[in-house]
Amino acid sequence: MTDLAYYLTFGRMPTLGLEAWQSIYRSYRDDGVSRVVLWTGGGFRSRRHPITWQYNREHRNIERDFLGDLIDYGHTLGIKTLLGFVPYDYDGINQFPIAQPRLRAIGADGNYLESQGIHCWGYVLNPALDESRRLVLDYVRELYDDFYPQADGILIESSDLKLGSGIGDYFSLEYDLVRELSEDYWKSHPDGELIIYPHYFRADRGQSHPYDPRWQFVFTSHSAELEPTMIKQASYSYYADYSLMVGGPEDVRESCRLVRDRGIASYFPPFEFFTYRPPQADMREPHLIGRPLRPFGFEHLSRHDNPYQDPLVAVNRLAVRAFLADPDLPLESFQASLGPDLLGPAARSRDVEDLLALHRLHFRSKSYFSAGPAADPRMLRHRLSHGEIGPDDVAWISEQLAALPGLQSRLAGSPAPAAASLAERATDLLAVWTPAELHFLRSHLE
Repeated sequence: MTDLAYYLTFGRMPTLGLEAWQSIYRSYRDDGVSRVVLWTGGGFRSRRHPITWQYNREHRNIERDFLGDLIDYGHTLGIKTLLGFVPYDYDGINQFPIAQPRLRAIGADGNYLESQGIHCWGYVLNPALDESRRLVLDYVRELYDDFYPQADGILIESSDLKLGSGIGDYFSLEYDLVRELSEDYWKSHPDGELIIYPHYFRADRGQSHPYDPRWQFVFTSHSAELEPTMIKQASYSYYADYSLMVGGPEDVRESCRLVRDRGIASYFPPFEFFTYRPPQADMREPHLIGRPLRPFGFEHLSRHDNPYQDPLVAVNRLAVRAFLADPDLPLESFQASLGPDLLGPAARSRDVEDLLALHRLHFRSKSYFSAGPAADPRMLRHRLSHGEIGPDDVAWISEQLAALPGLQSRLAGSPAPAAASLAERATDLLAVWTPAELHFLRSHLE
């Protein structure tokens, strides 16, 4: 059976303390997770480089530094925790050029690259400069040696932007840092796991750097595509896509089949949520600027507690368990199991159908940050303005909303308490779709 690991951007979940994270880890244990990668840049109170966390001052780990205790707790559950970062970019590290503008990366056109980010907006470091290299080494060494030496490994996540440096090839320069970081890490953590991207070894991209078998590879659906030769070369391999975050059980099943068929050792999906306040239009969603994000974009979920026990989220949790165990399991068999597994022995088959209908309303076409346009009229306007939704989808939303009162009534009358409580989610959606929003929706049907 394929292993399961989860990826989360720890620094973008500022409102959760140790108890909430311990509850989350118990949910991960129940899912059969062996490893959790916590992307930690910008999420710890660096003493050497305080500029890296000033934007994130209200993060609970910045305030109380509980991550070491969480790593230790994970070990009692049989879960390894790895720390993640991007060598020259993103959270924490992209703050260095704010204080030292001369360190900003230069694009292939000879101009400085613009500011960018998610939550933490800043500038890419120029990998061709020795000072950039020194800062990254010092910052990351502090993370894994001084703060969290009990962590089980690190993920050095290559930038998913095909960046220029103004001097030489970006990935070759990044490889030099990866090599140096790896050797430094293994000196103090000889048994530590070290995950990197395969960019540096792809002959089709002109890369032919030496491969150390202690490195593990992560392939992704967005920037590090699967390639059979690279999979065979890897001492251990992961595959990451977004099925759990933005898809449904059928998408999860396809991902589980892919990792089995390609011989991938571990399915490694981001299964993350966010609770920060976007300072800018992260991922082109301006309607979220300044609003406190809710887990998975679901307004009914707390920003301070474990969200994975929510039935709408738990559908995908149960899907990944079932389809990793048997990627050929029929969808009908999985759906039949949702009654007793999620809603209790008194659940009716129609309760399961209504649960899945609610799940589709929330997950279909959802983004990283927001529920789908059927559950959030703001997302409908956003998708329409960017040409990301068509008349068939608008018609589907209209049909689902028309059926929502009946769904709400059926669930409210269910003999299964867990199913009956889902009626509140239908009530929430009915309240969100005000007459003005319904008029806007219908205007696109005429």
